[in-house]
Amino acid sequence: IAYPVVLALLCVGAGLLVDAASGRQLPGVVLPAVGTAGLIAVSQLTTAGASTAPATPYVVAVVGLAGFAVGRPRLRSLTGDRTVAGLGVGLPVLVFALGLAPVLVSGRPTFSSYGVLPDSAVHMIGADFLIHHGQDYTRLDLTNSYGQYLSAYFNTSYPSGADTLFGATALLLRLPLIWAFQPFCAF
Repeated sequence: IAYPVVLALLCVGAGLLVDAASGRQLPGVVLPAVGTAGLIAVSQLTTAGASTAPATPYVVAVVGLAGFAVGRPRLRSLTGDRTVAGLGVGLPVLVFALGLAPVLVSGRPTFSSYGVLPDSAVHMIGADFLIHHGQDYTRLDLTNSYGQYLSAYFNTSYPSGADTLFGATALLLRLPLIWAFQPFCAF
C-alpha cells in the first residue's frame, strides 16, 4: 500500500511543480497525470548518463517534494473542490483497485500478466539497469540473454520512460522491483 501512495504523492507533487511553472492553473484532476509525465521526463534526463543515473530516485523525490513546497497555495485551493476530491482522488483509487483486483482477490502475491511473455522481465531488468547504469550499453555482455534483451530493447530506442520512473520509485522505497511491478502497472 505504501508504494502506490508514495508514487501518487510524488506525481501530484511534480504536477503541482509543472502547474506553478506553467504560469496558469491546470485543472486539478490532471495534476497526477501531468506529474507522472514530468517525473518520466526527469528520470529520462537523469538516466541519460551513467554518472547521474544512480541519483534518479533522489532527484524524483526532490522534484515531488519541491512541487508540494511551491504548490502549497494551489493545493489548499484544490482541497475544497469536490470535483477534484471525487474525480481526482476517488476515481483513480477505484481504477487502481480494479487494475490490482486479480492479484488482491487471489489472496497471495502474484502477477496478473501472462507469465510466458517476457515483457514483465524486460521491464524489470530495464528498470534495474537504467537506474544503475543509465543509457550506457557499451559494457553489456552480449553473450547472455540479459545483455541481449537489454541491447535489443533499450539500445534500439525502445521507450524507457515508464521503466526509469518505475525503477526510481521502487528503489527510493528500497522495494524489490518484482514486488513493485504489479502496483506500478496498476498505477
